[in-house]
Amino acid sequence: MLARFIGTLTLVLFGCGAAVIAGADIGLTGISFAFGLALMVIHLIGVNVTGVSVNPALFVGPEAMGLLWLFILVPIPGGLATGVLFRSGVLDSA
Repeated sequence: MLARFIGTLTLVLFGCGAAVIAGADIGLTGISFAFGLALMVIHLIGVNVTGVSVNPALFVGPEAMGLLWLFILVPIPGGLATGVLFRSGVLDSA
């Protein structure tokens, strides 16, 4: 589940970070590229390290086993951690 936390943190950090910090300069294409690059990195590293997948279709197995709540709840702290980093000024645009 740590991999899902880090994956969500990475996706929000790179994707939303690109939109907030450089959105006017890089435009929609650059923001889309940042999201795509983040997803590619998450997939390439996550699959090799933990076998984690960013494919929502793979939720069917855990759902059948009654573990779907883990795949829904664990990414939330990853997104919140990114928000804390932005709010604390660690990722200041200046």
